[in-house]
Amino acid sequence: MGQPVGQLPEELKMRKATHHQIMHGATVEVDMLVIYGHVEDMVDLHLEENDAKDEKDLNINEIRVHSDYYRTTKGIGVNSTVEEFFAAYPECAFWYLADSESYISEAVELPGMHFIYNMADCTKKINNAKDSTALIFEDFIPGSVIETVRIY
Repeated sequence: MGQPVGQLPEELKMRKATHHQIMHGATVEVDMLVIYGHVEDMVDLHLEENDAKDEKDLNINEIRVHSDYYRTTKGIGVNSTVEEFFAAYPECAFWYLADSESYISEAVELPGMHFIYNMADCTKKINNAKDSTALIFEDFIPGSVIETVRIY
């Protein structure tokens, strides 16, 4: 993290974009570079704020993976089910993150990674939470899939 963006292989392309996301209960704009292939957006590189907006000086603050092409060493990634995640990483935690209004899982052996699920995939609905709320594996609908992998 915090390293300048390098060159991409020729088969991948990159475009600038602005995304709106919820942070601490407010919608904020996030500048990013989107890496895409022939068919899909694969990875978003969320950039640190930089008043100069000089392309040569943009640093990565967060990476979000949207493609099932990229996986952990245990085969977990986008489109993996909650059951596959739990089987691969039994030492894990499930959370509702109030600051980003998202349901996630994280593995003890993968610090700095969140596996994000669809809001409709959790049976335990959290209302007006100001902090993160611990969940359990059984709070998720069977077959729920990881939509995004966040690396921070």
